[in-house]
Amino acid sequence: DGAADAEGIEFPGHEPPDYWDFLYFSVVIGVACATADANITSKGLRRLGTVHCLVAFAFNTIIVALTINLTAGLF
Repeated sequence: DGAADAEGIEFPGHEPPDYWDFLYFSVVIGVACATADANITSKGLRRLGTVHCLVAFAFNTIIVALTINLTAGLF
């Protein structure tokens, strides 16, 4: 079976993943810097996931800093 040898993202269950599964995977990385129940099975995708996590961390840090700055300016 060629599908068993495929590398990339390994989702739980037996049905093939759809776009919602990939959206879920991306949102979990962006919010939690984790992959939840899906496994990354290729080196290239692990590197891309690391970049995604770092960009999400920087974005979230900027949003929190701006929120604190705006809130502090109100008082």
